[in-house]
Amino acid sequence: MGKLAILELHQNNEGFQVILEVGQGGSRPHTMVKGQLPRPQDLLQNYQRWQAAYYQMGQSHRVIRPIGITLEGMLTTRRKNCMDLAEVLQSTFNQWLRVTSFQSIREALLRELQVSGSVRMIVQSDEMAIFKLPWQQWDLLEGQGSLEIGFSALEYTYPSLSSTPTPHSSIKILAILGHAKGIDVEQDRSLLEQLPRAEVTFLVEPTRQDLGETLWKQHWDVLFFAGHSATEADRGHIYLNPSDRLSLRELKATLSQAAKRGLQLAIFNSCDGLGLAQELKALGIPQIVVMREPVPDPVAQAFLKYFLQAFSEGKSLDLAVRQGREQLEGLEDQFPCASWLPVLMQHPAAPLFSWPVDVSLQSPASEDERIPARKQLVGWRRLALVPALVAAGVTTIRLLGGLQSLELGGFDLFMRFRPHEAPDPRLLLVEVTEDNLRQYGEATLSDQMLARGLQILESQGARVIGIDIFRDLPQEPGRTELIQQLQSDRTFIICQHPEAGVDPGTPPPAGVAPEQLGFSDVVVDSDGVVRRYLFSMEPVDRTACKTTYALSLLVAGKYLESEGISESGSAADALQFGDVILKGMDAPAGGYQRTDLGAYQILLNYRRDSDSINQLAQSVTFDELIAGQIDPTAIANHIVLIGITAQSRKDEFRTPYGENIQGLALHAQMVSQTVSAVLDGRSLLWTWHWSGDVAWILAWSGMGALTTVWCSRPRWVWIANVGLVLLLTGVCVFAFQGSGLWLAWIPAAIGSVSTAVLCRYFLNTPLEYLP
Repeated sequence: MGKLAILELHQNNEGFQVILEVGQGGSRPHTMVKGQLPRPQDLLQNYQRWQAAYYQMGQSHRVIRPIGITLEGMLTTRRKNCMDLAEVLQSTFNQWLRVTSFQSIREALLRELQVSGSVRMIVQSDEMAIFKLPWQQWDLLEGQGSLEIGFSALEYTYPSLSSTPTPHSSIKILAILGHAKGIDVEQDRSLLEQLPRAEVTFLVEPTRQDLGETLWKQHWDVLFFAGHSATEADRGHIYLNPSDRLSLRELKATLSQAAKRGLQLAIFNSCDGLGLAQELKALGIPQIVVMREPVPDPVAQAFLKYFLQAFSEGKSLDLAVRQGREQLEGLEDQFPCASWLPVLMQHPAAPLFSWPVDVSLQSPASEDERIPARKQLVGWRRLALVPALVAAGVTTIRLLGGLQSLELGGFDLFMRFRPHEAPDPRLLLVEVTEDNLRQYGEATLSDQMLARGLQILESQGARVIGIDIFRDLPQEPGRTELIQQLQSDRTFIICQHPEAGVDPGTPPPAGVAPEQLGFSDVVVDSDGVVRRYLFSMEPVDRTACKTTYALSLLVAGKYLESEGISESGSAADALQFGDVILKGMDAPAGGYQRTDLGAYQILLNYRRDSDSINQLAQSVTFDELIAGQIDPTAIANHIVLIGITAQSRKDEFRTPYGENIQGLALHAQMVSQTVSAVLDGRSLLWTWHWSGDVAWILAWSGMGALTTVWCSRPRWVWIANVGLVLLLTGVCVFAFQGSGLWLAWIPAAIGSVSTAVLCRYFLNTPLEYLP
């Protein structure tokens, strides 16, 4: 059993309060959405203009009109006028159903139509004017070949059957051929007589007594009427014969009893039948097919033929009405708006009546029966395809570098979110300030002063010393003393590799063992920010700086060796200190998609206290070192880095914190990162393999689709997706702070939001009818 969508229109001061309820047939609704429609004043005026033009065409109808009505004008002109006004009415009707206050209902209904191929829809109202509107022209239903709108009153009672009907192989029809002056009801009779698996009893221009007795005498499945009928003051009447006119209400007891005994369907193939349909509420007849306006005789005969053919061949009642109605479009050159006339009225609680099927002739499911299931499958496949396509698109843009600047900005934001850390107690920074340069030299320290500083540090028990000062050229006096101090295996000094076309590099001081040399090269992103730590690289042939490792790595490695932790050499293509493995990133990695990640680079895990990125460790000035003003305990067993921090040297780099870092402090950050990771378990920053990022983006794109499908109202959809992005942000921040994992935040957010937008678009765009 398919879904049932009920659209209730309750009149109020502003127009109509509208309630949409959707549920599985026979079950409580699983969706309820409320909205509002304004008063349809312009719409009803356009309807009245169209109706007047329709009446003026002067066609032979199955309705009795007062004598003396004069029809003027040429028939062709009248038909064109009728069709023009029909277009105006249809346009006004669809505009009425597009108001903002009705949008949530429209979108919820579209969603149900999208994901389910079998939906029955009933419009409920106590205003007959609502039933006169062209609901069959609602643009929402374009391409929904398996749906026909039915109508019902707001209040209804489905009668209890006096006996449970048993399945039978034929259908019993009571056919009333009423007053037929000026029309041909014999064609109706011929069509009924040709029906398969039907027992038809005809009453030709019966009296009221004959009709009552026949209805009481036995059980009937279908009541059929052909002849003249009319609606006056919202009450329908049928003409049994030239002298007897009655309303269904006058046969209330008789028809109610017939309904209790199993009368399932009434067909009034006559004019202006909405008044007759209003009796449905009181009489309890489950389904009734009527014409909403006066109907030309050829149109009535054609509809009956098409409808009965489809219904008797096994189509459901609502789809048979739709097929019969749509086939009338072939007559609309002569009879404008013929396909607007047939209407199905039904009890929402009643199951649809079906024609008995000859089991011996029954074949596997027909194409029409397979269409709803196929549409539902295609609908879900299309929705399931959206996240995959979005994820593929986002990944492609990402691989081309289109998101790199956004992702690096996100990385900076995550860095700033991290809590402050205490300075590293193992490090001591000796700064050569602007005042020190003026005190001991001009552009740099003399070799003698530098050698004296190194001697003090060694004599006071510095564990490791790193010198971030170039000494490719002698700075006399004191060259011999400096080279002698540099022979210690605890002291390391920098050199710099050449950069093609940019920097020729800086050679090391002559006479220093290669093992005591570390490069000072730094990798800088395109925006000038240092986010990566280059710890190893193969020197080029033309360089005098033959070292493979960064100064910071050599200093950290020497300190860890003194702690009993040496590089094990057991990790392939990586360095391993204890349980910590330093392995270069493989491109693409994280937000780096179009960046050279050659040599061995890892993300730089800055340590920052509450004051400055430069204050990651205790620092003193060079003159304080020379003057003996430093507590020896601040030197003993410490890593000591010496460098020039004078502003005139402009040795500064941009950081993710928006603050510049001095070159000396940058080397200290790299040393502290390695030592803290090994000794303290401080997390390194890392990324997933690119395939993990793809799966991550796909997963969040899928969640964007699910939130859109699950939420019925537009506001809820966007609230849910904002919440989803906030959840994603929280997960990414937590992973970054907790384990150092840099997740694809920006691509996943774009995937989630884009999928939500596209799914919402697809849910609001009906599937075309499948061939």
